[in-house]
Amino acid sequence: MGRRAFRRPGIGTVGTRDYGVPMETLVQIAGAVALLIWGLHMTRTGLLRGFAHQLRLAIQRTGDRPFLSFGMGAFVAALLQSSMAVITVAASLSGRKLLSTRTVLVIALGADLGSALAAQLAGHAIGWLSPLLIAAGVIAFEASEQTGRRNLGRAAIGIGLIPLSLSLMKAAFAPLAASTILSEVLAALAGQPALLLLLAAGMTLLTHSGLAIIAIVATLAAAGVLEPLPGLFMVLGANLGSGVAAVLATRAMPVAIRIGPMANLLVRGAGVASAFLALVVFSPTLPAVEPQVVVLAAHLVFNACLALAAMPFIGRVVDMASRFLPDDVADKSIALPLHLDRAQLANSELAIGNARREVVRMADAVQAMLGDVALILQNHDAGLEKAIALAEDQVDQMHRAVKLYAADFLRHHGQNEGSKEMLLALEFATDLEHIGDIIVHNLLDIAARKNKHGRSFSDHGMQEILDLHNLVMCNIKLAASAFMAGDPNRARSVIAAKQDVRRLVQVSIDAHFSRIIDRSGASLETSGLHVDVLRDFKRINSHLVAVGYRTLEWGNEQREAASAVDAAS
Repeated sequence: MGRRAFRRPGIGTVGTRDYGVPMETLVQIAGAVALLIWGLHMTRTGLLRGFAHQLRLAIQRTGDRPFLSFGMGAFVAALLQSSMAVITVAASLSGRKLLSTRTVLVIALGADLGSALAAQLAGHAIGWLSPLLIAAGVIAFEASEQTGRRNLGRAAIGIGLIPLSLSLMKAAFAPLAASTILSEVLAALAGQPALLLLLAAGMTLLTHSGLAIIAIVATLAAAGVLEPLPGLFMVLGANLGSGVAAVLATRAMPVAIRIGPMANLLVRGAGVASAFLALVVFSPTLPAVEPQVVVLAAHLVFNACLALAAMPFIGRVVDMASRFLPDDVADKSIALPLHLDRAQLANSELAIGNARREVVRMADAVQAMLGDVALILQNHDAGLEKAIALAEDQVDQMHRAVKLYAADFLRHHGQNEGSKEMLLALEFATDLEHIGDIIVHNLLDIAARKNKHGRSFSDHGMQEILDLHNLVMCNIKLAASAFMAGDPNRARSVIAAKQDVRRLVQVSIDAHFSRIIDRSGASLETSGLHVDVLRDFKRINSHLVAVGYRTLEWGNEQREAASAVDAAS
């Protein structure tokens, strides 16, 4: 007698036909997808942590050379396995006037093609390469104390995890080809191309990785679960989702930064709409090759054609994107110089006064950053962290504006009596820019590491950090006041605070090590972080002390000059 078992759909079988999906298979699929996303994340973070400055500099140096910009965007995106990371870096450089917005769009088009090339490599990776990369990465990570080598090891592990996850995913998807319910669901979806496109776009926004979704779609096709034509609609959705993701990632930033990602989205939106209509109207006959090859090739061809079609219209697209983003007065009032009136460069006294006021404005911005970083060291706040990073970009813009203004002043006036005073303003601006870098690249990094591992400073340790922070905050106010007034007495107070800072740092380090000897749990967990914070505050104060010395020297010179004039008269 034949099998007559009857169970609910999704749980068992009816007759000999498989209507369900075993729970074990679903768990395997979820694990393989998570491993893929984690592999991409490790690759990106390993390379960015170790070589962010070099990659940013490489992108910046492309300048306004379209072919070089396009190639660099493709190369870095293929390296990082992420086009969105490249687009956001290029956009931030445009906000600092280091790249034009047109160049950002060219880099974005290259990055999208580079991400497609990375998908090709991942889809055709050699099987033995995965364990080799993972083994080499683990050895590099564990055997070295050097941060650069450990980050390379992290990236190698991530690259190795990608083909491993895809092979696990393909094996897990294979049994699904026999599932009747799944076949019926996919058949219904095949008749809803718009739904497939939106589904893939939503998955891309959820995972923050268009490459991950392309890899999943290609693996579904290779396992016989998804037909190639529906897969192509999902490829279009992943491309659209990656464009939207870059726009959302920069939505809280100044308008100058947001234009590039918005222009990229307009290009991708037009390309996706055109390809979607072509697929719906013509329903092309696909070549008799592996479905995985069709999906990956379509993704690559789509991005290559999109770049070729968009290149002649870069300027128009950027202008259109600018119209979609209204001018933000608040952004301009913060980022653009307020006092550097070039019409007054001919008047030495007015120009110097302008520069001094702009530098004091810059000091106010750095002071606000320094105040906020104390809050983040106590409790992680992602929104405040982004605000500090944005403020650092704005400080960089102000520093660059002061530098150009000083250069124009010196070119106009030469080595006259006002040149040293202008250089004094420029040197203070440079010190402030260095302080901003310490806050963002050191103190914020310490706060992120503390939060990542769920650690907290001890109550005594946190109070010691806050005491030192308060002293440095007072000194930055005093330094700005001494600079603006040219007051030697205030400058001496800034210099005298150096000893107080040194004393507080040493007292805190001694107390910290005493707590370690007493086996205080929080102090043991945050030992390196605690000492790093103290040293960074000491470095910040050193820049302020340098301002005090220069202000004092300038004040003494002024008094000597005045005395000489009085003696002569």
